[in-house]
Amino acid sequence: MVSGELEKGLQVLEAAVTTPAPDPAWLNDLSAVYLAVAQRSDRPELVPKALAAAERATRLNGRLREAVFNKALALEAIHLTDQAEAGWKGVRELDPQLAVEPGSVSLT
Repeated sequence: MVSGELEKGLQVLEAAVTTPAPDPAWLNDLSAVYLAVAQRSDRPELVPKALAAAERATRLNGRLREAVFNKALALEAIHLTDQAEAGWKGVRELDPQLAVEPGSVSLT
């Protein structure tokens, strides 16, 4: 997606998750878009929002590996190293074939 499309997707997803019981997959998608916009538009203030969306998604569905991945990525981006390491461990537990280690994936 180009920047304008990401921004529009962000608005749509933000509206979609305002329900009392949002779909964890939508929360995960919102987290992914926050991370993408943060990187592509140099807007690091969106990383905590990505983390919050991923955390909400994992609270609703702790087996949603994409949300666990986004949570670990966001934690690493804001330099919460110990929590990020625990997050990457959670990713590996959900998908043992996925070779991720702290620092192996980056927003830059």
